[in-house]
Amino acid sequence: MSGVLVLALRRMALSHGTVRSAVPVGHADRVEALDERREVLEDNYQRISDRMYELKLHRRELIAESLIVLLLFAEAMALLFPLLAGR
Repeated sequence: MSGVLVLALRRMALSHGTVRSAVPVGHADRVEALDERREVLEDNYQRISDRMYELKLHRRELIAESLIVLLLFAEAMALLFPLLAGR
């Protein structure tokens, strides 16, 4: 039998109660609590990862906008310089 089939049959037997679980009865609540905690940690990691990506995009946008403002200022100075120098 393939490993996948064995795992599927074992899982079915566990869900129907015909085979004892590997987790002792007293520890089932603890395993469930740890599993919930793991899910919370995974959600937190995903949120932090998303926020870091947003921060990276915001920083790039800020740099691009700053460059545009600098170029506009340089263009304004280039247009005003002949007017101010001619006085």
